[in-house]
Amino acid sequence: MNIMCKMVMRAAWQCAEKLGYAAPASWKNIAAALVVPVDQKYNVVVQYDKAIPEPGADRYAPGMLQLLFFHDPVAYQAISADLFKRTYEFEEQLRMKLPSHPSNPLSPKSPGFTTPPFAACAAFFGNREAAAQQFRQAWEKYWVEPFGITKEYQAYNEGEY
Repeated sequence: MNIMCKMVMRAAWQCAEKLGYAAPASWKNIAAALVVPVDQKYNVVVQYDKAIPEPGADRYAPGMLQLLFFHDPVAYQAISADLFKRTYEFEEQLRMKLPSHPSNPLSPKSPGFTTPPFAACAAFFGNREAAAQQFRQAWEKYWVEPFGITKEYQAYNEGEY
């Protein structure tokens, strides 16, 4: 949430400047004051203070940062490129250790819309093989013929004859 808030504040002052207005200094101060929680042990972004980024940890679900990928948190200076890459790589390792569950992106029980950001992140960080595999995973098991509609979850049977 704080990353998105930092991005929104930066976008607001950029819009004001593009329109010829001076953005209030408070906007920049608010963005600078927003804290992005970083786990000290692993040096990765976590969803909330004192979150434990480990398998089985209460309420920790990997992938929130990847879901923001399309909004470009690095360009909006919400986090550094290095921190983003470390978090992505760490969470990919963590995600693969977790059981299939709706909150574990790319697992058979997760909704299909959670997969594309992971494929895009894999491509962005140079992992072509993972990007291609994840892109296929984003639609193949969700695709329903004959009209090519997609299901929200693999186990759903909407659209099937």
